[in-house]
Amino acid sequence: MAEPILLTRGTDATNGLGFLPHGAGRNMSRTQFLKANPDLPAPPDIDIRSFSGKPDLSEYPQAYKNAATVRRQMLEFGLAEVVDEVIPYGCIMAGEQPKWWMKTVA
Repeated sequence: MAEPILLTRGTDATNGLGFLPHGAGRNMSRTQFLKANPDLPAPPDIDIRSFSGKPDLSEYPQAYKNAATVRRQMLEFGLAEVVDEVIPYGCIMAGEQPKWWMKTVA
């Protein structure tokens, strides 16, 4: 959410423009990240919005490899070439939701 979004072209696909390195590499599992960072503040330069009002901390930028690392790995393994970037200034997330059995029925 705080790193550039890499727009890529797959190196061996006819419809290659559209390959996106979504979730290309977490630094650790969601559970490990939440245990290691229980009170992580929101990144100050990103507008994070979530319909539940509580952002999902496991999706914070610190949980993922940075764009430069992902870019290097795509090049190293011949996965795709970066053709452009989108620099985000905000992020909309689902956020944590109550379990289905905890919801009240109207």
